[in-house]
Amino acid sequence: MLRTLKAAGVATAAALAVTGVAATPATASALVTSAHQDCDYAEVDAEGLGYQPGQTIIVEHEIDDNFGGPDDTLPSDTLTVRADGTWATHHDGGGHGTTYYVTVKNTQGTVLGSDYSYCGIW
Repeated sequence: MLRTLKAAGVATAAALAVTGVAATPATASALVTSAHQDCDYAEVDAEGLGYQPGQTIIVEHEIDDNFGGPDDTLPSDTLTVRADGTWATHHDGGGHGTTYYVTVKNTQGTVLGSDYSYCGIW
């Protein structure tokens, strides 16, 4: 364990010496998840930034009609986060009077982020 700590300390010191910033892993507080709806065209988009490049994530989508009817669950997306820490999805669904929910999980099922978007009725 001491070797692991020492190696981590050397890596952090090296990053600090080269960039002036200590290398740290992305934390949940640094992640941004955003849900959007185009109410007129019934399309939904989700995107995120600050995620770990190369990480595999599962993006789950749900549309609530807000009238007590059954919710519409769109297919989940399994994505690999881009090198710049971003990801994005697009689906048909939603529209006036609906709420679009997006939830992002890692492959172990831990929720990394979530957001929602509401489209009002004219």
